Amino acid sequence: MKQQGVKSRLAKITAVCLLAGVLAASPLFTSFSARAAMLESRTLGNNGKFYTDYTSAEEAQKAAADLNTELAREGQVLLKNDGTLPLTGKEYVSVFGVRSDSLTGGTGTVGDGLAQAGFKVNPTLEEFYAGNSNGIGNETTDFGKNVENSLELYGDAAVILISRTGGESADADTKTSEVEDNKDGDGNEYDWEHADQAEGKDAEGNTVNYKHYLQLTDSEEALISYVKDKFDKIVVVVNTSNIIEMRNLQNDAAINGILWIGRPGANGINAVGDILSGKTNPSGRTVDIWNSDFTADPTWQNFGLNEGTNNVNYGNYENGLPTGDAYTAVAYGRGVHGIDMEEDIYLGYRYYETRAEDYDGAINIPGTLVEDTYENGEAWYDNYVVYPFGYGLSYTEFEWTVGDLYYTDANGAKQLVSGAMDPALFASDVGKEATIKTLYLDVTVENTGSVAGKDVVEVYVTPPYDAASGLERPHVILSGFTKTAEIRPGATQTVTVEFNVQDFAAFDTEDVLDTGHQGYKLQNGTYEVKAMKNSHDVMGSKSFSLATTANLKLDDFSGNLVEEVFGSDQAKTDGTSDYYTIRDERHMAAGGTGMTQLSRANWAGTYPLTPQESDKNFKDVFVNSLKNQLGYDANNTAQWQDDESDAWYISPAEFEAASSTWTQAEESGRTNGVASVKIQSMAGVPLYVTNADGTQSINPKWDEFVNNLTWDELKDLVSYGSFRTSPIPSIDKSQSTDADGPNNNGSTYSWVTEDVIGATWNTELAHKQGIIVANISLHRDTQTSTSGLNGWYGPGANLHRTPFSGRNNEYYSQDGIHGGIIGAAVVSGAESRGLNVWVKHNFMNDQESNRNGLCTWVSEQAMREIYMPMFQKILQEGGSSATMSAFNRIGSVETPANYNYMTKVMRDQWGFTGIAVTDMFAGLTMSEYRQNGVDILNVIAANPTSFETAYPANTETGYAGFKYNATQHQALLKLMQAEYDKVTTNPEAPGRNDPVTVATAQYALLTGEYAQYKPIFDDMYEKYNWPGLKLSTTDLEIRCGNELPLGSGGEAEASGVWDATLSNGKGGVRLEDAAKTESYHQYYYVRTCATRVLYFYVNGAAFRQGITMVQSDGKGGFVEVFGGEGTVAAQATMGVSGYASEALGYTEDQLNGSTAVYSVTDGTLPAGLTFSGNKISGRATQSGTFTFEVTCTVDGWLKTAKTFTLTVKDGMVFNGNTALTVGTQAGIFVEAVENGIGSADGTTVTYAVVEGALPAGLTMDSTGAITGTPTQAGTYNFVVRATEVTGDRRPVTTTFDQQFTLTVAAGTAVEEPALTEEDVQAMIDQAIANLPADDSLTEAEIKALIDEAIEGIQMPDTLTEAVVQAMIYAAMETNKTSVGCNSSVAFTGSAIAFLVAAAGITTAIFVRRRNKN
Repeated sequence: MKQQGVKSRLAKITAVCLLAGVLAASPLFTSFSARAAMLESRTLGNNGKFYTDYTSAEEAQKAAADLNTELAREGQVLLKNDGTLPLTGKEYVSVFGVRSDSLTGGTGTVGDGLAQAGFKVNPTLEEFYAGNSNGIGNETTDFGKNVENSLELYGDAAVILISRTGGESADADTKTSEVEDNKDGDGNEYDWEHADQAEGKDAEGNTVNYKHYLQLTDSEEALISYVKDKFDKIVVVVNTSNIIEMRNLQNDAAINGILWIGRPGANGINAVGDILSGKTNPSGRTVDIWNSDFTADPTWQNFGLNEGTNNVNYGNYENGLPTGDAYTAVAYGRGVHGIDMEEDIYLGYRYYETRAEDYDGAINIPGTLVEDTYENGEAWYDNYVVYPFGYGLSYTEFEWTVGDLYYTDANGAKQLVSGAMDPALFASDVGKEATIKTLYLDVTVENTGSVAGKDVVEVYVTPPYDAASGLERPHVILSGFTKTAEIRPGATQTVTVEFNVQDFAAFDTEDVLDTGHQGYKLQNGTYEVKAMKNSHDVMGSKSFSLATTANLKLDDFSGNLVEEVFGSDQAKTDGTSDYYTIRDERHMAAGGTGMTQLSRANWAGTYPLTPQESDKNFKDVFVNSLKNQLGYDANNTAQWQDDESDAWYISPAEFEAASSTWTQAEESGRTNGVASVKIQSMAGVPLYVTNADGTQSINPKWDEFVNNLTWDELKDLVSYGSFRTSPIPSIDKSQSTDADGPNNNGSTYSWVTEDVIGATWNTELAHKQGIIVANISLHRDTQTSTSGLNGWYGPGANLHRTPFSGRNNEYYSQDGIHGGIIGAAVVSGAESRGLNVWVKHNFMNDQESNRNGLCTWVSEQAMREIYMPMFQKILQEGGSSATMSAFNRIGSVETPANYNYMTKVMRDQWGFTGIAVTDMFAGLTMSEYRQNGVDILNVIAANPTSFETAYPANTETGYAGFKYNATQHQALLKLMQAEYDKVTTNPEAPGRNDPVTVATAQYALLTGEYAQYKPIFDDMYEKYNWPGLKLSTTDLEIRCGNELPLGSGGEAEASGVWDATLSNGKGGVRLEDAAKTESYHQYYYVRTCATRVLYFYVNGAAFRQGITMVQSDGKGGFVEVFGGEGTVAAQATMGVSGYASEALGYTEDQLNGSTAVYSVTDGTLPAGLTFSGNKISGRATQSGTFTFEVTCTVDGWLKTAKTFTLTVKDGMVFNGNTALTVGTQAGIFVEAVENGIGSADGTTVTYAVVEGALPAGLTMDSTGAITGTPTQAGTYNFVVRATEVTGDRRPVTTTFDQQFTLTVAAGTAVEEPALTEEDVQAMIDQAIANLPADDSLTEAEIKALIDEAIEGIQMPDTLTEAVVQAMIYAAMETNKTSVGCNSSVAFTGSAIAFLVAAAGITTAIFVRRRNKN
């Protein structure tokens, strides 16, 4: 059943952030509305915000432990029970098995798990195994007397642990060193033999067969026999994610029970005791079909290294490509390998169920030992299948009643599906969605047993099959499922299983049904919808029929058009590598044979065979095109050329339309390396806008923002993706941090493995697991890291194509629908708490052997129906933000560079809008040889004698995207030959005869790493116009739909340099080749991918909290209002003494109960203002323009920052005419602005000049009045202080200082008569007459003061200084006589008055003299 709107408990504790998906690369922007609606509905379930559920890492770890135990209880599968189980939990038990104390993929011991449930566990035997260091499968029966004696006391039951392991780069061996004797531990021969084991010779030269890794070893069989001799109750516990052959144990009556536990993680082993004791009623179901003979499975012939098949190893294409031995001498890679998935759509249960249905009396597997005849198909099935897919036992019994099959119409009304149905209801086309996209089946489950338990209802569809049509169809297709709640004995529960029509539709790649559509369709005929216990056992069914075939042209989730992209229409006529994924005559040379596709119409004639030498006899032109992909063909000296034949090509007109406003910043134009914008400002700004014609294009706001980045910064964003996105300090973009581990993200918690989660068949538990993965990742254990993780490189979503696949523990299931539903539930849980999920390895990365560059040949029908659904559901229904592409090739085109998948399928058809990252660059295989942008990449045979023999000339054209010039090639060889000879023939050259050294030297020569060879390269560029550097791997991959490479070094760097002179000064990109070729494609793809990375980041953990940042009409984002005066901007003003009290930030409605904290993080507020809470308050005491940044943090996480500019106007102004002129009376007032200084009731204000000076002749009183007549021209600066006193009883004094400037212009000259001697004498007489008597100064002192006062005074023409002095002295003598004073009497007061008079006289003289002149 699809995961539908799972509501998650919202705990408003620690905020986390969604790394939202982004719209991905495609030259033509298609509709992504369905995806957008899904994301919106998913995020709005939490009011658009994302929170952890726990206050600490410790709480999250405790929750993980509790859930892990629950997952183990529901995911461990009871495979066999003869009625012995459950035990009581009080038994004294002995636990056997070399790994019983060191579990595969788990901690603790089997004994621990049993003891916690009440069992008494044999400590002597546990101690024995604790001291035993044997490896898996290497058992012993030599226990010693102590153990032997202990078995009597601990003899109620025995538990035997069988373990197997596998992992990255470690497929299970299809051939071991152990010879097959086909006998049990007692020497009794089994009643069957394997179909196709590996052969070899023993020491005596006899032909022998070898066991594979997933059989019981001889020592394990001996241990089982030993235990059978001593115990009556025996339970086998199977600890592996790689299922093992169980036929012998299942048929052994002495084995009472078998429990599969997968890999239990940190504490899942505790579930073993709970299940065996009956505390937990098992409800797990298998996620693989457990066939009895793995060598009789169709995949056996084509897997890994094919070591177990006695025939040629298909691993290396030897025709024209280096073999493993010669190639590894260069130490740069491992060649090209391939696998033929000839089982096609008949993988796993689809093969066994269909083959049994078609049983015709004999089933022979050509080339093997199998020549069996059975009574009927059921008998054949019983012989070859031990446990069906979806199988598991319970301690109770259930009966089912199948109810209605229906769909819901547009009004939500239930409409039955039965009998003849109108095909038009299922059909879809552009502009018309299907009426029926989803079906529902009601099933009532009754517990008829004696204990409570859970059951799993599985729905399979049997589609019509017509051999004559040529369209392959399996007998049953799992389409949906659901798990019941716990049902008590006698109680019932009705469940509704929801399933998609598209999931059981056929993908008719070649339109063999001739309906005019190459894609999904429902073939005419009868469809049986079956409620089943597992892939084999039917509990009830419903059916409907279609008279004609219905075309399903639109994807049922995205609504986008779906058509074939890997069929024969994609094949190139010249035989070069292309998107066609069937290896056939187009690729093969004379004598070569193409692959086979298994068909129901001819089982025996199409059964997969091990590849022969003829399967590797490719055409030279195909091999050479692979060389081009690898980058080691010296014939190809040209760079990637973007032209109309490329899938990613955009025309100049399209580029111009998209880039009309583009340019890039220059580092030299920045101040201290800082851009004028910050990434915070783009939080919540939509990446795309919808145009009037319905198409979508980049939001102009994003284009404008990205213009502020340099070209090198754009390259960084798409060049470094190793569990991060690159930091860009200039825009305040920090580095995000992700971690790897499908079963343990960044060592945060060791979970039961994915196959165990799949085996729960419980989407609710899966969803919870995703939620807690997010919690522990975001908190991250403080013992391992001080900070949390933004992303999870997981889960894995590949298939269990065979039991030998090394990483089956990282993948949910053998079935894509089942794994997709479980995986989507996990991912939606993780995304709901803000963890960015990178589902991997996308796709068909289903084996570890030679996976780097592995050609995976398979039909598009098999891709769509088998291998794609798990990824499709996780990306669409799970809402995964990101995905990792895979190492393998799809057909012959490497996955990350496969435009038809990365863009056409995943983005354009499925509507995926997330980020794609490549898998880790490992060595120099595939096009990684181009990732350094080297000129020619060196893969050279051991110790060649010359360039000509190393790289023979080849004049064929048509190399997959490269342009070839034979003349340039020959010139290159000639130019390089001499230098190569110097390296290889110089007797002093170190290691000159060592092929590795020689190859390394040549590599350095060719890449220009030796400075002495640079002139030759320069000469070659000049003479032959050799383009030189190719684009890097990253360049090709971003064109095909990958935003990021996973490589962490410069080897992944995008190509090109910025040239500001291009495009009429807007700038553009030139490649780093000799000709400095302009490449608008390089600019377009680097920039658009970098833009998506930025969008991805800014809506991620550091920023997005579900609060819309888009500012519109003052709503959302910062409320930009101060004092009610409008938007704060450069023009906005605010009085110095005005009160600021308005809120700055989000409204309560926008916050939805969250807590927002605001702070000034850069710049300063005006003096007198403070910022507290979300308000600016206080009184500005300083005028001027002030710039400051306010940061908003929501629930502890950075939300955004915004820069404000506040201009504070002056608080005092002049009132009156300030146009002053010398000699003109002034009348000016200094006063406060309205509502400013002194505006409060009961306030008095006085004014005074406290710094500088007024113009000469003017004075200012305490009211601010400036009066007088200016006497001197000039500019006068002075500071006025307004002293404000408020209140009577406790007055508050506040001072405000403000600088003023007055300018006095020169006056018009006035003619006045010069002073006469009589005038001066009269002034002196008057001054002296006014002198009061004073006894403090002598006459001499007074005269000295007079002399000083008049010294240097400019006199009228008729007077001299001596004359004036004489006049003053004479006047003093006269005055002294008249008052009766003698010479010894001082007149201090008179002297002072006299000095004043003298000053007045000299001033008058000066003024008159100046005016006269």
